[in-house]
Amino acid sequence: MRKLNMKLALAALHLSLLAIPLTLSGEEAESKDSSCGGMSLEVGIDFIYWKPCVDDLDFALVSDDIIDPEAPAPLVAESGAVVGKYRYLHPHGQGGVKARLGKSDIWNGWDFFFSYTYAASSACGCALESPPGHAWPTLMHAQNTFAGNSVCGKYRLHYQEFDALLSHKVDCGACGYLVPFFGFDSLFLYQNLKSEATDVVDTIIGRSNWRSDLSGAGLKVGCEYRFEITDGLGVYTKASGALLAAQDCSHYRSERENIEEGVNVPLSEGELKFKSKENIIVPGYALGIGAYYRMESEELKAGIHIGYEFVQWFNIPNQRRFPAGGESLARHYSNTTSQLGFHGVTAGFDIGF
Repeated sequence: MRKLNMKLALAALHLSLLAIPLTLSGEEAESKDSSCGGMSLEVGIDFIYWKPCVDDLDFALVSDDIIDPEAPAPLVAESGAVVGKYRYLHPHGQGGVKARLGKSDIWNGWDFFFSYTYAASSACGCALESPPGHAWPTLMHAQNTFAGNSVCGKYRLHYQEFDALLSHKVDCGACGYLVPFFGFDSLFLYQNLKSEATDVVDTIIGRSNWRSDLSGAGLKVGCEYRFEITDGLGVYTKASGALLAAQDCSHYRSERENIEEGVNVPLSEGELKFKSKENIIVPGYALGIGAYYRMESEELKAGIHIGYEFVQWFNIPNQRRFPAGGESLARHYSNTTSQLGFHGVTAGFDIGF
């Protein structure tokens, strides 16, 4: 599904390029009415370093008060308060890219641009406890869970965003101007969360695997403000909001195996496979601030910029949590209450010709 989303985004970008007029030159450009603007193209590349902020990425609970692994309520201390600590996965900051292509002044001062953003991240961690029975997995189904001496988790994220926006420059004082914009926005998000728990005493292995493919499209609106300090050098700030109609397809698997003594053959003690498909509304916003420097001549426009950005999406799917087994194994907590955010540095250049 993630490969399909990449192909769809690239295909949309390719079709968009076909819709942009080729550059006119010589007498053709001179004969063009001024209300239709010039026919120059503008391209831009940004190199981003974003750190994801994702909630609900706990994968284990460690506690000296987990005494009986088979007890229905494991967190019951013999006396006093129960003390435990959750272990979380922390996605790493990682490089990504933004690409822009479009045309300024397509009609009466209106600009039209396409942009594509790609970012990825991953995280892994392990909770090792001795003696056994002090590490409890939080991602496995309650039907299969057990307390062991090792719990490991792994998370992967692939983020793609594609938009097509119309904008118009509005002068605001002698040195500043506003650029309001609106248009189409789309989001493709792939997530994968795994865990594995082991108990070397009872030779038990448990695993969970959840993956989600979310795709959505909708509207985006925002505004950018630029203030020129000196000739070509200035600062900017921008803010935008989006509202997407999205569909999420998720798959979840939880299993438990027991290694038979003497022959070292894993015997299945239960496997659960669930899948779901749901339609959701995904709102989001983005904020940015930075500085730029632009140079212009009759044949070429070029600029560089550096800044800091925040991106936040709400109602993002995460793994369902299953608190009970047996006849209540279908009980779960909602999987669309999570939030996904990014923050980090962006630096790039623009060229118009």
